[in-house]
Amino acid sequence: MKKIAFFNWKGGVATTTLAGHTCIYAAERGLQVAGATLGGRHDLRPALIRGGLPWHDVLEDLPIAGDLLVMDVSSQADCLDVLRPDLWVMPMCYRTAYENATRSVPALVGPVLWVWSLGSAWRHEVPAHLRDRVSMSSVIIPVSRAIAECAETGLAAWGTRVGARSPGARAIQQLAADLLGRVGLASMLTQARALPRFAGPMPSLFDGRGLSARTNAARPRLATYFDAPASAA
Repeated sequence: MKKIAFFNWKGGVATTTLAGHTCIYAAERGLQVAGATLGGRHDLRPALIRGGLPWHDVLEDLPIAGDLLVMDVSSQADCLDVLRPDLWVMPMCYRTAYENATRSVPALVGPVLWVWSLGSAWRHEVPAHLRDRVSMSSVIIPVSRAIAECAETGLAAWGTRVGARSPGARAIQQLAADLLGRVGLASMLTQARALPRFAGPMPSLFDGRGLSARTNAARPRLATYFDAPASAA
């Protein structure tokens, strides 16, 4: 199973939006996909449930079978050292998010892709000292009515009223295709098909249990899952 983790210490940069769309894009093209949230807000959960896709709380359980796991990693996460995805994706939308991404790369293990979101590209190059770890995506996600509508409708951007005509929807599809290629799944993709829709009530987005205690309890299990040292600094 390939693993892609979306993360930035700066919130509001489309991390959850891009994680959810990557799940849907991959599932529509025949991959066995699961999504997961690491953090107290389960914002990724509704998008997956509406598309009939499995969702997991990283601190409780993770899938052991399938083609792809997409993780939405909260800025509150303090167990980054035991996560070992095949690719980290770090959305950014302005200078502060870029600088946060620069500072957080040393805490991550594995290759990192930076993606400009919300129509802004403050800088186009990766700092020289990070170029052995970090790449900059050629895709810039624009501000888009289709993307804004997906938060209200629960549909993917290409399934909204504006639909696939939207530059935002096309950009997200282009990014998702690139991500799947980067982790070696491009050859497994099939012709796109519509996912079943679940129209029932959505579960709560919040988990009020102590995040720190749950993280500490989950650390050994996560270290085993990702084949990482449980006590890494």
